[in-house]
Amino acid sequence: MGQCPAILIYGSARRRLSLINRNSNRCLDVANASNADGTNILQWGCFETAPQQTFRLVDFSATGLETQTASETMVYPNPSHGSFTIHSDENQATANIFNFQGQKVFEAAISSGENEINTQLTPGLYLLQVASATNTFTQKIVVQ
Repeated sequence: MGQCPAILIYGSARRRLSLINRNSNRCLDVANASNADGTNILQWGCFETAPQQTFRLVDFSATGLETQTASETMVYPNPSHGSFTIHSDENQATANIFNFQGQKVFEAAISSGENEINTQLTPGLYLLQVASATNTFTQKIVVQ
């Protein structure tokens, strides 16, 4: 399983899982246990009496969003206001953006080099998938 650069996962699939920020070494919680798009994330001392939530890991390969890292794919800025640059070394690829209900909300053909993408998506959290004949790259993106 790949790791998010700023998050550590403590626990196992059969136990409570804690998300820990690598930079602050503090546990992460969703503000007010909200399920709304764009909800704030709070940090707490991991072993304090603060109300900490448990999380489950979702394998996106079950939804067809399999993650294999394409060798030179980058997305920036992230977060953005809906406009991203996708740098890819793939000659022909497709950029798909999915909401967290699994619905495709954006699609564009991209080529090798810099590709400017203007999504005009509403603020929220999305999954970007860049797929070619040989590689698939998936990354979480945030639209503010």
